[in-house]
Amino acid sequence: MKNNKILYVPLDDRPVNLMIVKQLANLAELEIKTPIKEDLGCFLKEGNVNSIKKWINTEKCDSLIISLDMLLYGGLIASRTDKRSVEEAMDILKFLKAYKKENRDTKI
Repeated sequence: MKNNKILYVPLDDRPVNLMIVKQLANLAELEIKTPIKEDLGCFLKEGNVNSIKKWINTEKCDSLIISLDMLLYGGLIASRTDKRSVEEAMDILKFLKAYKKENRDTKI
């Protein structure tokens, strides 16, 4: 029986970060949801940060596990570029702070 709902935003779309985590959660009888794979990008293509933020806001959960590399930059490889300024990254962190304020019972 599923005992709580977890939203999981992985580091990237590699199986070790996405498929295996979902399989382990299933074995532990945890309900885990992830953004659609297209929003996670693929190798050199960065993930869609705005879509992921919208997804987080529309899903209800008990716990939220987030890779900040994905949320702030669009994934591991994208986090190693200078496409996003520090100010832009800080604005995204403000989103997370506001989310927590609105969802006090959600563990992050």
